[in-house]
Amino acid sequence: MTRKGHDKKIGLRVKEDADSVTPSAGSVAVLNALRLERFADSGKYSTVVERTLESVLSRINPQPDSAPELLVALIISRLKPVEVVIDGDRNGEDTRSMLRTVIP
Repeated sequence: MTRKGHDKKIGLRVKEDADSVTPSAGSVAVLNALRLERFADSGKYSTVVERTLESVLSRINPQPDSAPELLVALIISRLKPVEVVIDGDRNGEDTRSMLRTVIP
């Protein structure tokens, strides 16, 4: 902690920008923004995601293993989401069969 009045027992708390066993805060934020973009169907989140990914691409290219979650975000951002609509009698056998196929 580096703010005024911090606990003196804690020397320094570093926020990692690379993923390790635990994804970095930046990676989690980008993935969450991608999810929000898909749920909200809004362009405002895509701007944030694209700018963030562009800013870290120079670091990811030479060392892709340093940010696997950001690579996941990059891949997801390039994929078109798939939507499945099943219309039918909820209790009908044909509808149930389709649901079993889509939802394992």
